[in-house]
Amino acid sequence: MALTRDQLQAHLDQLGGSMPGLLATQEHHFFEAFAAMVETIADAAAPGADRDWVEHQALGMLARNGLIPPIDEAA
Repeated sequence: MALTRDQLQAHLDQLGGSMPGLLATQEHHFFEAFAAMVETIADAAAPGADRDWVEHQALGMLARNGLIPPIDEAA
């Protein structure tokens, strides 16, 4: 059974809180480690819109932390 968006958000919040430590300990492999964690969360989402939402939230986390350019919300 797929997780609700509230449950998915709780997992994303945990991931967001772990980013400083992940950056410090996985400096050279950060993106691989982050992607694996996002994939685990996305796998718990319903296919389609919820999975896309998880991936969009993860990209937003990266952008807010200056790791990728800001996301163009109009696109």
